[in-house]
Amino acid sequence: DAKRVLMTTDAQGKTAVWQDAPGDLSHPRLSPDGKLVLFQEGDNRLMIRSVAKDDARQLVRANLRSALDGSPRYSWSPDSKYVAVDKIQGRRREVVLIEVATGKQTPVARLVFKPQTDEGVAPIFLPNGRGLLVFSGEYEKQDLFLVDLVPPETTFTEDELDRAEPARSTATPKPAEIPPVQILESGIF
Repeated sequence: DAKRVLMTTDAQGKTAVWQDAPGDLSHPRLSPDGKLVLFQEGDNRLMIRSVAKDDARQLVRANLRSALDGSPRYSWSPDSKYVAVDKIQGRRREVVLIEVATGKQTPVARLVFKPQTDEGVAPIFLPNGRGLLVFSGEYEKQDLFLVDLVPPETTFTEDELDRAEPARSTATPKPAEIPPVQILESGIF
């Protein structure tokens, strides 16, 4: 039977079937903590299982057909808690974050899908896990986008800002109160 399975090889070179399924298996990716493995089954199922036991389950069903000819369209977060998946839906791509523990999907980007310019690069987490790099082939060349996954920290509150600035008058200043402008250089720059 002409299908791919996932195999293991020990230090002595002995191989064994690690995962088998009715569909073709491809693109295994070990989690950063070494406890879980993602893999693609057929052209539309992203599966996950423990390294230690046979507990494979479907993480998401999506069009992953283009990955059969190249790289997978998914990647692990640095803390192994999330998976970023680039799902193709007709002429659109949707990048979703999937929480591994619950399977909850959160869309983080929607892009145009153009097969003739799309190189099938998986979304890539920043090393700190706070952002995601996403490539798009919408135009002639690949564009790179940064998707912030964590809102920036607030460095001050509105009350603190109000205390820092003196109350401003809404009256128009008199001409004598406007400081003169000093021209340092003139010309076309």
